[in-house]
Formats: sequence, C-alpha cells, structure tokens
Amino acid sequence: MSTNDRHVFDACVKTPFATLGIVTDDKHLLALHFLPASVPAKAPRTNTIAHLVCVQLMAYLDNPQFQFDLPLKLSGTKHQVDVWQTMRRIPAGSTMT
Repeated sequence: MSTNDRHVFDACVKTPFATLGIVTDDKHLLALHFLPASVPAKAPRTNTIAHLVCVQLMAYLDNPQFQFDLPLKLSGTKHQVDVWQTMRRIPAGSTMT
C-alpha cells in the first residue's frame, strides 16, 4: 500500500506529528498508518467507523486522558495479538516492561 494512494484510506487525519491514514471495514478499525505530514487530510463518510475513528482521534488530541472505545479487528500472529491486547491495558501516561 502506497502512502501516496489516498484512495486506499477511508480517512486521513492531520495531527501535529503526522497525517494518520485510517483503514476500516463496515464494523472495525483495521489499520492506522503514520503518513508524512505533507499528505493532505481526507474526510470520512459520515456515520461510518472511519468517522468514529476521526472523532475519537480528535478527542484524544484535545485530551490525552481520553479513553478510546473503537471496535478493532486485530490481524497478526497469536503472539502479536497477545502483545497488543496487553498493551491496551497499560494506562495512559504509564510505562511497562
């Protein structure tokens, strides 16, 4: 997937550190890509998972204590999924080794 192909993303959100490319299906967030800041924003269709992702990302950027509540579809090895699930339980602002 080329980061120049904006059509592969359901939305692109400009942030202070990058443009975030959002990939969804009808029910889940599938992927979030860190793109160069030069990639332009792309608005999501309303009433979609991509729209919900954008709303929650903007809430997080306004308040880092915001708690995401997005339907995720994790795709990886069993070990990767276990690591991601463990990472989701780390409170904001905390570290764990």
